Amino acid sequence: MIRRGVVGVMVVAVAVVSVYALSQQGSTDAASAGRVERLEAAARDSSWVRLPLGSLMTRLGRELLGTPYVGGTLEGDGPEVCRVRLDGLDCVTFFETVLNLARNLKLGMSGYERLRDSIVRTRYRAGRLDGYTSRLHYT
Repeated sequence: MIRRGVVGVMVVAVAVVSVYALSQQGSTDAASAGRVERLEAAARDSSWVRLPLGSLMTRLGRELLGTPYVGGTLEGDGPEVCRVRLDGLDCVTFFETVLNLARNLKLGMSGYERLRDSIVRTRYRAGRLDGYTSRLHYT
């Protein structure tokens, strides 16, 4: 009898955690979109956009200092999707984010969706997301 109760509680807990995780993905995107907007505004307002690409990347990278290190940000259940989050970065996602933010600013492009599109071109073979095996896995 106790085992059934424990299993029941575990099933409910897994369901609650799953729903919470799914709801947080949307808030992660919203929070990341807001951060992208603030970074782009800072770059435009401070005239960093006029700097050479490497210097612009340095400025943007400095703005991201203090962002928590989070491993496994590219992994998730289900099919491969381009995950872009600015609330936690690892070394690869830090570089991808800074590089593509700088490139986009230089091209006059802005916004979270544009950043995601640019990262797809950087992260996936031939710039095409075609499942897990299309992702360029850095050594």
